[in-house]
Amino acid sequence: MDIYCLAISPDDVTIKLFQEFKVKLRDRLKRPYGSENSLAHITLIFFVANEATYHLILSEFRQILSKLMPFRVSLSDFKDFQPNPECTFYASPDEY
Repeated sequence: MDIYCLAISPDDVTIKLFQEFKVKLRDRLKRPYGSENSLAHITLIFFVANEATYHLILSEFRQILSKLMPFRVSLSDFKDFQPNPECTFYASPDEY
């Protein structure tokens, strides 16, 4: 069994803004951190599958997501998952 992550990506302008922010954050921290090389994205779900079932699950996700209309997400805070040098920083979405 393998662990997979389903995520959505923002537009190129937002990706570039987050890349610039991550450089500034690394410079300010004066050290690397765990998520500094990842592209901007929003993780929707992690799931477990094997090679035999992965394509079936992916097909289900595609069918469900193809019916969704684009939507706006507002991010208003920065947080981290772990208070250690390898932590992952993230922009926290507004709660509705």
